[in-house]
Amino acid sequence: MEIKKDNELYEAMHEKVMRELLQSIYSDIKKSELIPEDEIENLVENIGFSIGVVIDGSAEMEVSGQKVLPYLAFSESQEKRRNLIVSDTGSYFHEMVYGITDDIDFE
Repeated sequence: MEIKKDNELYEAMHEKVMRELLQSIYSDIKKSELIPEDEIENLVENIGFSIGVVIDGSAEMEVSGQKVLPYLAFSESQEKRRNLIVSDTGSYFHEMVYGITDDIDFE
């Protein structure tokens, strides 16, 4: 396995994943027609934030007394799945949620 540190590429991929996650949450909630339109944005933000906290390792988690600290990396390509792109900062999805939802059309 080859690990390549590329903060700029990681950042672009990291943001794309969070955008897709939030858009997917929004689309599914809207399709369900179970939530009033004026509550959807807040719900999407809350769900996205909660998921981000877990993926980022900001949530307290343990297995058999060992802390669980996820570390997000991206595959370089389909052909080079064993080549991983990482960043100095690691994942911070939960910090991105509110800025990204500002760009989503909740109509």
